[in-house]
Amino acid sequence: MAIKPYNIGNIKKVTEEEIRLTDALQELIPATSARDKLSLELRKTLMKHLGEKSFYYLDAVTSEPYASFVSYLPDTAILAVLGLEPSQAKVVVHIDNNLGFLLIDRLLGGAASAQGDVAVENRPLSETESGVLQYLIMQLLAQVWKTCGEASRLHFRFEKFVFSPRDIEKLSGKQETAAALTFKVGIGELSGFVKVIFPGSLLNKLPAVTGKENEFESSYFMSKIGKYDYVRTTIWADAGRATVTSNDIIMLEAGDVVIFDDTGLMLKGGRPEGEIDLRVGKGDEGSLRAAVAMEKDILKCTIVGA
Repeated sequence: MAIKPYNIGNIKKVTEEEIRLTDALQELIPATSARDKLSLELRKTLMKHLGEKSFYYLDAVTSEPYASFVSYLPDTAILAVLGLEPSQAKVVVHIDNNLGFLLIDRLLGGAASAQGDVAVENRPLSETESGVLQYLIMQLLAQVWKTCGEASRLHFRFEKFVFSPRDIEKLSGKQETAAALTFKVGIGELSGFVKVIFPGSLLNKLPAVTGKENEFESSYFMSKIGKYDYVRTTIWADAGRATVTSNDIIMLEAGDVVIFDDTGLMLKGGRPEGEIDLRVGKGDEGSLRAAVAMEKDILKCTIVGA
């Protein structure tokens, strides 16, 4: 078998903003058991309404200017607009025509979807067709609400269907970066895609919109961490930091003095006083602020806050 060299230059570069937006998508779901159960519960809802052969999975996560997403849309498209309370932002859900008519046929009890013979038309949905598809979307949104419960950070609300890209152009800034989740959805051998487009302005402001970790998340975290009380880790003190180059590190020798650029400690009477950060593991998951005091030859750290 011939082996072709892989051209690493073909790998798409990922920017810091794209990483930040992708991470923010995760924060839409509360940090409770909902993150573990939501995918399964949505699959159950689809199977209930579309049959046991229905399926869905996340196919891609992308980000680019909102205007680019709009420009890719056909002249006539099935677009659902969702509101996100308590923010004023709008989320756009693009359901490709093949999938849209497949779902409608199955929900109406048609045999065409079972035989793979669904007629696809390039036109806006009728009032009846819109109502049928809206019903399925609302069932899925209801399941999101039920799974997330009172810990929900945002509430998705169906607002309307539109069928032209022009109708969604002003829902977000043209040059504003948006993030999209593309799902593959199907029944048996027939499938299509659903693209959920989130405005970057919402994702960037997510902590301010949703507020801090709520009591349900804190309770879930304490309950979950309590199950791993047999795991031991190391707690260590971060006393200060200095910025150095690789050459600086190479040149360091025994007896050299490193002066921290940033530290909360100072010497008083030959003894350290002030504040330090207590961290666990690699120290990437946050820290606790602690006041330092020497009692005889013992260094005591009293936690004063996060």
